[in-house]
This record gives sequence, structure tokens and C-alpha cells, in this order.
Amino acid sequence: MPDELQIHLFQFLHHYPRTLEACRLTSRRFEQLATPHFFRDLKPRTLDHMHHLVEILSHTVLLSNTGSEKGEMAAAARARAIARSVRKLDFRLISGPISASPENGDLIASACRSVDMALLEALAFPEFISEGHITMVETILERIAELGTSIKSLGLPNAEAMQSNTTRTAVQAILPRLTKLAIDFESPTVGNGGDPLTMGSFNRLAVLDIAAWRGTYGHSTNHTAEWRYLIPQFVNLTSFSVIARDMSTSFGEHELSMLFDHAPGLKRLFLDTLDQRVVGVIAKKGANLESLYLCGASVGVFEVVGNLRNLSNFGYIYTAGNHMAVGDNEHFRKAFGQGKLLALELRPDSSRWQHHIKFVLTGNPSLKRLWIGSSLRRDIKVFSAAWEALREGSNPSLRCLRLPRLEMTREAFELELAGLCKVAGDLELVWVTLQDESPYTYERRDQGGVPVDGTSLRRLVGNRKLLWDSRDMLDPNHLPFVSDLFEEDE
Repeated sequence: MPDELQIHLFQFLHHYPRTLEACRLTSRRFEQLATPHFFRDLKPRTLDHMHHLVEILSHTVLLSNTGSEKGEMAAAARARAIARSVRKLDFRLISGPISASPENGDLIASACRSVDMALLEALAFPEFISEGHITMVETILERIAELGTSIKSLGLPNAEAMQSNTTRTAVQAILPRLTKLAIDFESPTVGNGGDPLTMGSFNRLAVLDIAAWRGTYGHSTNHTAEWRYLIPQFVNLTSFSVIARDMSTSFGEHELSMLFDHAPGLKRLFLDTLDQRVVGVIAKKGANLESLYLCGASVGVFEVVGNLRNLSNFGYIYTAGNHMAVGDNEHFRKAFGQGKLLALELRPDSSRWQHHIKFVLTGNPSLKRLWIGSSLRRDIKVFSAAWEALREGSNPSLRCLRLPRLEMTREAFELELAGLCKVAGDLELVWVTLQDESPYTYERRDQGGVPVDGTSLRRLVGNRKLLWDSRDMLDPNHLPFVSDLFEEDE
């Protein structure tokens, strides 16, 4: 194939990664073009996947330092091209029991040693980092602090790692280069290991996911100094999330008001705590929000949501303890009846959603992402009503679906899934628990799993983990990343 045609073909296939992967080794010229794209973003899914990845990267280092023969020189050049292609390393799926093994820490360290650190743009560590892995984290961060001139994104979602003076010093050096940071300040010893007052400038950050210090219920005075130091630096933030791990957070209405004042470009907000005062601040200052995720029960929340004219992505985790206010039903229908939603994530209270879920779905035909999170048996009617509306064609643009439970056998569900795929041809991911109490994951992929007749999806066996961060959570064009097997169930 002429070089000009190969270049043209590569430019076309750049947007079709599966086809690009299949064609990568069809010719040497095409491999040179495709390899940098193929190895750019690496997300190992399992420990076996990590082994293969490290084997490839370590082999490239070995090859790149070998021989003077013509064939050896060509192999070395290709090896260096692979090592220099890596721009993103994401180890977040390497979690749970396997992340605690010393071997796993060695694999992560080997992968990081094998890439060109000066070209690396993003690195995310596993959520769980054992005490034995702290040295590994320190070493990698010190190398990034010294060599990582291109680093833009860092994920360090583990407070234990922040207890290290070496880690804090490295993060302080890296911070001025970052535009995205995920970090945990929720350390056992507050102020010793997670103190932002000693970390330097947060001015460049556009995206910040922060596990905040635990506060007292309904109050946010415990860490006022920290927030007053941090928030004025958030001038470039477009996405902000604060996570309190199911406890009341130290980020309250005063901090939220400051955030809106200092971050005029804020478009995405994730709060896992909610009270009436926070809702009031959003009503007054949140007019520019495009994505909003709230957790709690507060009178008037739907009235506020209905008045956010730019809002297209909404997440709401309802918690018991608050009844619908007078007139709230009208506000609810206004909030969800404007036809603007592209992504909706919720954990429903059954009395409200059972009667209105079909209205919500049919009223938002462009919806691409529906993620319902609840396992309560009393909500089964809600899930069934949602499934019925989808099968009737309420949302032909749907790409991503989670339903916590349907009273169906797997065989019956897959027959109906084939029907759904006819009306929602872009469907790429389905996660559902069926009558046998087993969760099933269906994903559009070229290999692995069991093909489902009448669809482009495959049923993935075994226990899975779906991964996303708060910035992705309400992105209608983002699919949660599905792990490979953690353990076989067949």
C-alpha cells in the first residue's frame, strides 16, 4: 500500500480504535503511524493485564539499548517508539485484594520506570495503597517531580500515602504543573499528612476531586482555615467535587458560596452532602452549572434544578427522612420535563419515581446515560417502569444503562435486550441484576464474554468493577470503564 494511502487510512481510523488495533500490524509503515496512538492511554484491568503490560514495556527498554545489526536497530527503534508513546497510566482498576500484594507494587513501579517520564501527561494510582507500597509511590512521584515536565493530571486518592513527608514534598513540586487533581485529605491524623496549607499553589487546576476532612453534622467550622486558603486559588476550576465518604462534610454553604465567587467558570459540581442552606446557595449562584450531582433530601431541590437553565446532566441520590413538600410535585415535573437531559443518575424514593419515571424518560428523548443506583426490593416497580419505557423507544440515543434489579431470567432479559438494541442502536454498556440475584454486565467489545443474539453486546462473566471519577460520572459521552475478571463465577 502506498505511504500516502496508509497515512490517509490512519487519519480516518484515528476515530475507530478497535479497527485501528486490528490493522496496526498490517505493514511496517502503518505500525509506525498507529503504535503511538495505540499505546497512548494505558489502563490495565487486572493483575494478568498488568503482567503483560509490564512485560511489553520492560522488553522495549531492553531492546532500545541493544545491537548494531540492522534488524536489531530497527527493533530498538520500534521499542523506543512504544515507550515514548505512553501519555497516560491509569492503575485505578488494580484495586481490592490484588492491590495489597507487594508484587503489584513492583509491577506499577516497573511500568513507570519503562515509560518516558518527560512525556507522561497523566498518572492515577490505585485507590487502595497498602503500607508496603508507600515507598513505591514516593519513588514514582519523586521521578515525576524531577522529570515530569508534561504532567497535567495526578490521581492520588489515598490519604495514607499523603502521610509521607517525601510524598508531600513531591506533590508540592508537581502541583503547579497540574490542571487535574484527585487527592485525599481525609487522613486519620488531620493536619498531619493532608494539610493543603503546606502544598503550594492550586491556581492552575481546572478539575479537582477532593476527599475532604470530616466535619460535624450540619456544621463546617472545623476546617475553615483550610478552605479559606484553598478556595480563592480555584480561579480556573470548571469541575469540582467534594466527597465525605458517607459522612457530613466540612464543606458547607459558606464554602460553596465562596467557590462560586472565586470560580466563575465552574460548570460541574458534585456534592455528597445536602441541606437547605446549600440548596439556597445553588439557587442564587449556580446559574452557569451544566452538571450537578447532589446527595440528600432537601425541600425545594427540584424547584432549584428546574430553574437552572444550562443544566443538562443531573445526579440525585435521595436519602430517606424528608417528605415531598407542598407543590414539590409540580417542581419535579418542571425539572424533568424540559427535554434537556443528556445524563441522569439517581437513587429513587419509590413513591415519587414509580409514578414519574416514564414521564422523565419520554420527556428527555436525547438521554444518553441512565444510571439508577438502588437495590431496595420496594423499588422494583420503578425499575420495571423504566425498562418498559426504554423498550418502547423513549430514548433512542441511549448509550449507557444501569438497572439495579429486574424480575426476569437471564434468557428473557437478553431477548428483550435485543429488542432494545433495535430502537437504541448506540447502546454500549448495560449493568443489571436479575431474578437469580446475579449482576450481569453487557458491553460492546470485539472479544471476551458471550455474544448476545440480535445485539452487538457481549455478556461478561465473573465479578466486574466499573470505574469512573466524579468528573466522568455525569458525562453523557463517557462510559464507565469495565474491568476484566476479578474472579470467575463460571
